[in-house]
Amino acid sequence: MSRPSKGNFSAWLRGGQNIGHTFDMIREVLARIVIVLILWRVVSVVCVLLRVSEEEQTHGTQCFMAGLFEWVGPPSPPTISLPTPGYGPRPYPVSKVSTCPSVFLYAAAYRTHAMLGPGLWLRAGFLLVGLISTRGFPTPNHPDNPAGQLASQDDKPGIEISDDMEIQ
Repeated sequence: MSRPSKGNFSAWLRGGQNIGHTFDMIREVLARIVIVLILWRVVSVVCVLLRVSEEEQTHGTQCFMAGLFEWVGPPSPPTISLPTPGYGPRPYPVSKVSTCPSVFLYAAAYRTHAMLGPGLWLRAGFLLVGLISTRGFPTPNHPDNPAGQLASQDDKPGIEISDDMEIQ
């Protein structure tokens, strides 16, 4: 057991690693995940915006906002203004927006396109990981690896046993 120190944090693992160092490592990993999530979101938004029409985008985002307002509850507005064909904008209760006939088809098309972005990102990620894992690491039977050693094995020769040595 390590002796507690009077520094920032006390040592809590063997080897003197302290909890502050662990928090720093966790923060670094989370920062990388956040960067990947931001890139994922950018790819998703670009895929959606390149494929949807203006009506799909308008009605899809309004349907999303109405669902969010319904989920949040009373502090949010109880009605939302929707553009209705031939009548202009009209107020609708947020619980009825997704069933409105002028919104439903556009919102469904927008939702379908919104799922294409993350799907494309996941497929590309699996393809990249697969290619790197199959092509990037040496295998025992690879032509560039005549000794048949894996990456973790050294090329150091072992102890040679001559014929005149006796094994006891």
